[in-house]
Amino acid sequence: MGNLICNKLCTIGEFHESIGEARKNIERYAKTFREKGTEHFFARKETRGQCYKMTDALMEEIQSRLDAGSTQYRAAKECGISEACIRYHVNKGNLTLKKKAR
Repeated sequence: MGNLICNKLCTIGEFHESIGEARKNIERYAKTFREKGTEHFFARKETRGQCYKMTDALMEEIQSRLDAGSTQYRAAKECGISEACIRYHVNKGNLTLKKKAR
């Protein structure tokens, strides 16, 4: 798509009318093609669905705090992440909570 537009084989308007893609997306694709070339589209690293805040080292630190009896809220505040992030990893099974004795 970007190649066709950059080589002036068609215009953005013609391309938009023929396939129905949003004009803004076509402009974005053409700009990326001009600046980064074709290899950008085929060699990109897939990062969707990966947690960027919860690293392995941070996971170990939080687990040690939870094992020591700290609450999820306190561990989150001390580590600079949200409590929902810890709750998500507890529900997923990556972190375990220490059971309270009755």
